[in-house]
Amino acid sequence: MGQLILQTEQATMAIIDRTVGDVLSRWPSTASVFLSYRLACIGCPLSRFESISEVVSSYGLDPDGFLQKLRRSIETAQDGDVPYAATNKHTNRNVTG
Repeated sequence: MGQLILQTEQATMAIIDRTVGDVLSRWPSTASVFLSYRLACIGCPLSRFESISEVVSSYGLDPDGFLQKLRRSIETAQDGDVPYAATNKHTNRNVTG
């Protein structure tokens, strides 16, 4: 049980310190979490520089709830979930293969 808690804490720290752009690029399924909170992070030029921690603080979000939803989205991502950089933004098709 203790190891599970430690893994969860490490996963949370790994996410909270990442930039929004990195999280969205790495795990596109997390876009739905940002949208569900009505955050303008998707497409925002600051997403390349602003950390998840800064977003939580700026918008006054419950950090535990927001991070839990991000983790859940990452864990349940479909195998076909490809990074934004590997998709054609006009057709939303995988352009890597």
